Amino acid sequence: MKKYFAFLAVAALLFATGCGKDNNDDNKPKEIKVTGVTVSETTLSLEVGKTATLTATVAPENATNKKVTWSTDTPTVATVSAAGVVTAVAEGTAKITVTTEDGNKTASTTVTVFEYVTIEGEGFDISKDVNIAASAATEAQVGLTASVYDAEGIQNFIVNISTTSPAFGGLLGTMHLEQFDLANQGALAPVLGMAGLPAEADVKGAKTLSLDLSGFVPMMLGVALPGDFTTTFEIIVNDDSEHHASAALVINVDDDVTPGVTIAGESFDIDEEQTITSAEQGTPLVILIDANTTIENFLVEITSSSAVFTQMLGLMNLDTEFDLANPTPQQAGALGELDGMLPFGDDVKGKREMEFDLTQFVPMMFAVEDADITASFKITVTDKGGATATKTLSLDLVNVAEAE
Repeated sequence: MKKYFAFLAVAALLFATGCGKDNNDDNKPKEIKVTGVTVSETTLSLEVGKTATLTATVAPENATNKKVTWSTDTPTVATVSAAGVVTAVAEGTAKITVTTEDGNKTASTTVTVFEYVTIEGEGFDISKDVNIAASAATEAQVGLTASVYDAEGIQNFIVNISTTSPAFGGLLGTMHLEQFDLANQGALAPVLGMAGLPAEADVKGAKTLSLDLSGFVPMMLGVALPGDFTTTFEIIVNDDSEHHASAALVINVDDDVTPGVTIAGESFDIDEEQTITSAEQGTPLVILIDANTTIENFLVEITSSSAVFTQMLGLMNLDTEFDLANPTPQQAGALGELDGMLPFGDDVKGKREMEFDLTQFVPMMFAVEDADITASFKITVTDKGGATATKTLSLDLVNVAEAE
């Protein structure tokens, strides 16, 4: 009998265990896979320094694993945190992507970063270092004007000056000019005025402003030479609407820099004759000009084997020789009729860097001649320091129909 009851006990235990296992399998929740993800904004515009939060929605709503990660393809333009907070770093475009842990499903947002307030160099790229030969760096010769645009009433115009020259650094310290706010000058107003900087009344509340820093160059040279050195002018602007912008003008004064002007083809060797067929007449012919100081004269002399083209220039009041920096009134009127085809006047004179685009002259010459044409554009640029450079772009224009 005891054996019989023991058997029943074991059987009952096995039955209970088996039933329990079946019940657990039936009650275990089933994994629901992710089928997709969306993001709250497909496009987003942000001002530099501002933030915005993106939200990811994983489908289906009852998915088992709804974890996501965020990433950016251009962290120099915009960054993103693990929580989807986007921070605008610099002007440009970036793609923010959210990825699900389950299934690697993705969605993205295109972020455009902009600045309300713009700081630019007048006639030069403020983002590039300015290299000045000590022998050419005088106040009358160097154009270093930074201009602010689109501000909604300037509230702060902060300038931080740093230098590798101990002597110039000492002078800045003595004059309390290592850092100053042109919109709130206080006791520094007389000193800033002596340095040729705008008065507080001309800065505070302004929407545009030009800051000429060329007066600092003779100050640097007066105490820092001989020897090479670098000085950085960091500019920070804030306006009434809490928009801000910053830029840094870096000036390298170097005895080894040769004063002068360089003229070069952007995508071609200007010293070699360029052969262009009528089928290739859209070939870019952009010439780059770079002067250590500011451009004073920009002479262009055009010669051509086509008498018709030469006559056409005369009818346009351009003749075959003209100075783009100092055109005659008649030439200025003619250049103005070309709808920006050639720069002239203030778009040339006083600049340190510029482009001279001759691309559109090629179709003009093909349009007036059925035969092959040779032409040359002799360019002579003189800067305010007296340095001169001359280059000649020679063209061999081949009419395809004529050649056949």
